[in-house]
Amino acid sequence: MKIYFTRDIPETAYHMLRAAGHSVLVNAAQVLSHDELVREVAKIQPDALVTTVDDKVDTAVLDAVGPHQLGDELTIDVVEREPVAHRV
Repeated sequence: MKIYFTRDIPETAYHMLRAAGHSVLVNAAQVLSHDELVREVAKIQPDALVTTVDDKVDTAVLDAVGPHQLGDELTIDVVEREPVAHRV
């Protein structure tokens, strides 16, 4: 599984995920603007996107991930023009 973190993670967590066979990509260099996040996600096409509360995750970001990643486990509701993801 390709996992993209929008912020740095502890080295121990990185090594544990790699040892479990995951490809781990971490944006440790800078805080991304919304547009940069959309471009990065579209380029990387991660299987899992791990964000922080500071990241604006909206339909543009979810569209950049691509429909193949959402599958049957995630539904998107638009509440007050902001998407909210729910596990089903």
